[in-house]
Amino acid sequence: MANKTVQSVRGFVDLLPEDAWKWQFLEATAREVFQLYGFEEIRTPLLEKTDLFSRSVGEATDIVGKEMYTFTDRSGDSLSLRPEGTAPVVRAYLEHGFAKSHPESSFYYLAPMFRHERPQHGRLRQFHQIGAELFGIPGPEADAEIISLQADLLSRMGLKDFSLAINSLGCRACQPEYHRRLVGFLEPLAPKLCPNCQKRVRGNPLRVLDCKEAECRALLRSQSVPRISDSLCPACSEHFSELQAILKTMGLEFTLDPFLVRGLDYYTRTAFEIYPGKSGSQSRTDAISAGGRYDELISDLGGPALPAVGFALGMERILLQLPEIPPPAKKPAVALLAMGVSARRLVQKLARELRENGFPARADLKGGSFKAQIHRADRAGAGLVLILGEDEIRDQTVMVKDLKKSEQEKIPAKDLVAYLRNKLS
Repeated sequence: MANKTVQSVRGFVDLLPEDAWKWQFLEATAREVFQLYGFEEIRTPLLEKTDLFSRSVGEATDIVGKEMYTFTDRSGDSLSLRPEGTAPVVRAYLEHGFAKSHPESSFYYLAPMFRHERPQHGRLRQFHQIGAELFGIPGPEADAEIISLQADLLSRMGLKDFSLAINSLGCRACQPEYHRRLVGFLEPLAPKLCPNCQKRVRGNPLRVLDCKEAECRALLRSQSVPRISDSLCPACSEHFSELQAILKTMGLEFTLDPFLVRGLDYYTRTAFEIYPGKSGSQSRTDAISAGGRYDELISDLGGPALPAVGFALGMERILLQLPEIPPPAKKPAVALLAMGVSARRLVQKLARELRENGFPARADLKGGSFKAQIHRADRAGAGLVLILGEDEIRDQTVMVKDLKKSEQEKIPAKDLVAYLRNKLS
């Protein structure tokens, strides 16, 4: 019986060369914008202790309850592939003493995340995020900076048509009262809600507002759902009002969405999402970038009481929305051909010397007939072919063949670098 080929894991996809340059464009654009805003890159491990996410994201969330890749290692520790980027960055911020030495820090990351969800178009089990976290600034100015950063990122990536929705989730002083009001409103509706929302009514009532099921969304929008804006304490109300004023001053358009709550327990006060298209044309599942403020998370993970705000942008989702990204211009390629045993020994030495001088050089490693080597050089996109044979070795020359002009000439080997610089300029 023939051996079967091994296939990739469901929800995990290969990034092939014809698409890799699109990702490189996103990453380069992100690094450029983050540098303009003064953010520094941080890279955290793929694996974290499961406790990090259960304490931060929340035991009652779908991410922790259903979607994490969790296992026990040989030491008996429960570990998880990171499902999101904020908690690991906060863990690193605390572990390496930034909370004391540099409490007002700003980091960014470009990294894969892992969730055991049903794979869909633009939503995979291994997905990639561009994210940022800004620590130590309590005022709405930090929220506005993070939102502005996202808008600039999307614009520079080529997405000109997008909309921003914002909401305030309140703080731990005003959230309990709103939760009581919301539970009281939802309990009579529970039999009409989807099974997941029936469980959430008491365990995580805010998530009912964010349900993706069309029936739940239609039902709630037909009711006078209590709005958290009516339950905000004076400090949260002032924070949200000032954020709106700053965004208007910056020329950043937005809509207020009372159903925007986010899916992670650590969010407080500001929450925001960005959608492709005009305001009002999106659905909650269309968000390409999202985030908010999480002023209690640092202390929840054992650190001091420091505020923070951040966001994450889905790279797969962005690529689905962008116009066609032109491929990068290829540098002129030089191919090296060898005719004869002695030449084959020297051709890779010459290729290495050319690369040291900055010329992309492709040495033909397969050999064979002159015609076959020329064909491979042409297929690889080489404009010039450098040919080494016994005559060239004896005369210390190199035959240069221009495939586009069908011309060739012999060049002294010692003059080759200068000749190529002039020829390829």
